Amino acid sequence: MLDPQLRIRHKSNLKQDRRTGAIVPLFAVMLPVILVFAGFAINLAYMQLASTQLKIATDAASHAGGRAMSIHQTTDAAIAQAELTIQANRVAGRVLSVGADGQSGNGENQVQIIFGKSIRGNNGYGMYEFEEVSKSDVDNGIKRATSVGVIGNLQLPMVFNTMAVSTFTPVRRSIATQVDRDIALVLDRSGSMLYFRDDTKLKATIDTLYDTYETITEPAYTKYHYWSRSYYGSWRDRGYWTPADASSSWEIRNSSDTIEVPASTTTQRLISSSERNNAKSTRSLYNQDFSDNVIYQLEKYSNPGHTLGDSYSSSESSQLTSDMAIYCHDWEYSSIAPRYSRWYYLDLGVDAFIDVLEITDQEELLSLVTFSSSATLEFNLTKAYTPVRNRVRTIYPTGNTAIGDGMLTGFTPLIKGAAARPFAAKTIVVLTDGENNYGTDPGEAVKEIIGQYDVTIHTVTFSPGADKDAMIAVAKAGHGRHYHADDGTALVQIFEEIANNLPTILTE
Repeated sequence: MLDPQLRIRHKSNLKQDRRTGAIVPLFAVMLPVILVFAGFAINLAYMQLASTQLKIATDAASHAGGRAMSIHQTTDAAIAQAELTIQANRVAGRVLSVGADGQSGNGENQVQIIFGKSIRGNNGYGMYEFEEVSKSDVDNGIKRATSVGVIGNLQLPMVFNTMAVSTFTPVRRSIATQVDRDIALVLDRSGSMLYFRDDTKLKATIDTLYDTYETITEPAYTKYHYWSRSYYGSWRDRGYWTPADASSSWEIRNSSDTIEVPASTTTQRLISSSERNNAKSTRSLYNQDFSDNVIYQLEKYSNPGHTLGDSYSSSESSQLTSDMAIYCHDWEYSSIAPRYSRWYYLDLGVDAFIDVLEITDQEELLSLVTFSSSATLEFNLTKAYTPVRNRVRTIYPTGNTAIGDGMLTGFTPLIKGAAARPFAAKTIVVLTDGENNYGTDPGEAVKEIIGQYDVTIHTVTFSPGADKDAMIAVAKAGHGRHYHADDGTALVQIFEEIANNLPTILTE
């Protein structure tokens, strides 16, 4: 008889033997189901990934095309930039293309660019509604476009061919729209804005005049003509000479003086370098008004073919031909900033800026702030641009440079003014030709503004003496751009670019 313990162990072994290999049939039955679900999950993830990549590609391309359209104001520029951007964003490993005309793709990967207008419904509080406009109408000026759209319609293969489905077709449409803006122009009207457009050139010309002399011999006397600054800051034709009986006492005479001494007994000498340098440093270049004499003489020096007579009057200003002579004339006689001064070119830049605003489909409201030792709100937000133009043209700059105060005064009408619009993009454009030397530091001002409100701040520096580093920092903190101009032509181009640089947002 078997031992009871052995009998129990024998039965246990028999049960284990009967269960061995039972999972194999189950796995064989379930494997196809597992593979189907795995394939479905992989396909689903792949479809989601491809759709997300297509959304990123179309969003980026429409935004890039909208920015190019804003800056260059052509549909071709929009298409070219959208093409570069969409090619840089692959979808399911494929490089997409919009084609040269924006209406074709490569094979099954179809991408299309469209143009149109997006208008916010519900009196500016609702959704943006897009209305397509043909490219030809935009190019021919028949209609204007404020929006650039990119449509991606792709046919992509599945990773696993399950349930007889071998492809899927993701479709995405992205619309980038240029939005309305409330803009504050914050302009430096400190005294240095009266300076000639090329301060170095003007000083060099004056230095040359200091170093120029001529000897005129007449029957009764000989005299030297020499340039120097009189005590009161006016320019005069000077002669260093002395009669024979006072050879140790040199006198400065006006050219109109006549001292009749025999030429043979007249002692002559040139002005010494120390005397010349002393005359140069006696007065700052811009501390005193220019006289009639220097206006005429600068023109004579710059343009030997002049028609002005020796006796110059302000009524003869039409005969001036050189920019420098015209500038000097206005410095003496004009009640507004001289032609060819820094402010003169700023005036041209503001005109160009407003010219662009007048032809955009967006509605830009414009305010004007000027600053010197203090800041002044010249105009609150307005669509009436002509008074702004006229005010800039008649300002006569003077005083210190309070950049930070100008910025703080400039942002107030954008946010708190009666005409401020809650959904318009807020932009401040700050121009200066110098360094902050009065009032609030501009770095502190930008912190105060950006810390409270969503405002974009662009900065423009004009002339080599401007504090570019400080203004670059302000633009960076204000999420804007910094521009620099060394001459008037560049300044005008910068203002045109800023006006064309409309903000764009994705509205679909």
